[in-house]
Amino acid sequence: YWVFGPWLDVSEASLGGSAVIPYEIPKIYGQVTIGIIIALLLPAIFQLVIKNTVWGYEVTTIGKNRRAGEFAGMPYQKRMLTIAALAGGLSGMIGVIEITGTVHRLALSISQGYGFLGVMAGLLAENSFVALIPAALLMAIILNA
Repeated sequence: YWVFGPWLDVSEASLGGSAVIPYEIPKIYGQVTIGIIIALLLPAIFQLVIKNTVWGYEVTTIGKNRRAGEFAGMPYQKRMLTIAALAGGLSGMIGVIEITGTVHRLALSISQGYGFLGVMAGLLAENSFVALIPAALLMAIILNA
């Protein structure tokens, strides 16, 4: 809706997209932005939270067996809503990093299949946050080599 609706840049002779977004996040080297630091820190932070907190234990237990978690008194709906909100917020943050770091405009084809690549990297990492980094690097090498 936003790409072909109110944000459509009619001055461009393209298939659609917003006007160039004037905001830009800092670059580290070439096209590499500070998003790489976020991408490397988040899995480590999530690993620590999931392994060392009661919240992480409840999320892991409910994720593996909903009935067992509910039987143990864990708030299933509250944890699932929290995880869904966290996932949505992280997706939005990564989208903002992609738009302000490399693309500089909102376009219909911005994702380029990143969701499916993320699922494949997660399967390669066997749902381990720490193993996700080398799995994602392997997917990037396969995709760009």
